[in-house]
Amino acid sequence: MERWLHKACALIDEIQWTAMQIAGLRNALVHDLGLDRYRWAVLLAISRSDYCFSISDLARALKQSRQGTHRMVVGMARTGWIDLLPNPDDRRILQLELSPAGKRAIGQIRQCFEAAVLEIFAHLDGRTIHRTTEVLNSLRARIDERQQLSRSRAPEMLPR
Repeated sequence: MERWLHKACALIDEIQWTAMQIAGLRNALVHDLGLDRYRWAVLLAISRSDYCFSISDLARALKQSRQGTHRMVVGMARTGWIDLLPNPDDRRILQLELSPAGKRAIGQIRQCFEAAVLEIFAHLDGRTIHRTTEVLNSLRARIDERQQLSRSRAPEMLPR
């Protein structure tokens, strides 16, 4: 049991280390374009949205304060990463849209990151990638189950 536990903990360490390296790779690409990870998160959130975000929508998506998000958005609009457009139904609300520079940044970083992924994964076959993905999905599902169970038990554990 102790040997198995040691191997499981070593796997967790490898997952964490690899995740940090992947994040570092992406952060370096983002930094090369003159963005930090917060501004990159803004661009990604806007690009992935199915509708035109308002500042409040973006703040909720990023789990940030509306005021802080407003400052970030205004700064990004001034530097040309995003465009602020009045809502046609309520001109008090500003809608957020990627500017051409923001769209180019998203495309460039994705292209560079995909090239890096091809290089990093070149020695792995499709079955190995698929199996690894299955293992990681299984671990994530078990972690989610455990967290949900912990949350459901939390009120019972509070002193009365």
